[in-house]
Amino acid sequence: MELDESKAYVNGILDPAPMRAKRGAFGLILLSSTIFFIPLFAARFLWAYADKPAGINYVLWTVLTLIMIASLFPTSSAVKAAYQGENGAIARNLSIALAMITLVAIGVIYDWFSSPIPVGSRYGENLYTDTVAFLLMMSLAHFAFMAYVSASSKGKIRAEQAWKVHNAVDFWRLLVVMWVLFYVIYFII
Repeated sequence: MELDESKAYVNGILDPAPMRAKRGAFGLILLSSTIFFIPLFAARFLWAYADKPAGINYVLWTVLTLIMIASLFPTSSAVKAAYQGENGAIARNLSIALAMITLVAIGVIYDWFSSPIPVGSRYGENLYTDTVAFLLMMSLAHFAFMAYVSASSKGKIRAEQAWKVHNAVDFWRLLVVMWVLFYVIYFII
């Protein structure tokens, strides 16, 4: 199959690889993210094995976890809309997800400043390290969602390009799963 370069740039598909190959390559990014978080979670068990310190805001962390789980609904709707070529629905659903991500980030930062858990403690050291890593990963998803909201607002995402939105949402889904594990490991176990 020969690729007409002018059409490739117009369609926004610069790579002639099939959609499955593009999603598979993105899977490597998801795998590397998982490999990054496993040692952080293991650190909780190895170095912060002592009892949880007083002052943990369980209500805040539970609410943040519920918001993260709830964010799966608008992001999944955005993927469905992308495959149907509905730009308005993509923008609307990802905007809702962006608001939810922002709320979680604000909640984490609020906990940093209001928590009596010392940064130098074994528990605090691991908690703050993991939450910084989460905020960095969440900011990547946030920027990707912002880009797709902007593109879909202008009607630039077609059904053939749904894999782009799907990849960003898959990254977010992985992050939500890791967040739930983080919640269980740090606040329940």
